[in-house]
Amino acid sequence: MIVNYGVELLIDYRRRALQRRAAEAKLSSEEEEQLLRNLEKKETEYMRLQRHKLGIDDFELLTLIGKCAFGENVLVKLNYDEFDLF
Repeated sequence: MIVNYGVELLIDYRRRALQRRAAEAKLSSEEEEQLLRNLEKKETEYMRLQRHKLGIDDFELLTLIGKCAFGENVLVKLNYDEFDLF
């Protein structure tokens, strides 16, 4: 898929940029490998969060805005985001 290809290009770009910065900082091969493992772990976590479907448990209910025949309107905050209100 085109989306996956774009993600793969971005991951490859980040990996090469990290390797370039490690070479400029003259890090040892063990330190560079540790940096690459950390990058891979962060990328994996990011992709897992992108696939996560939001549910009611992902939000903190702040206040009831109104009720109608179809349901309730509430102000909520995403549990793992400090600033976005929905």
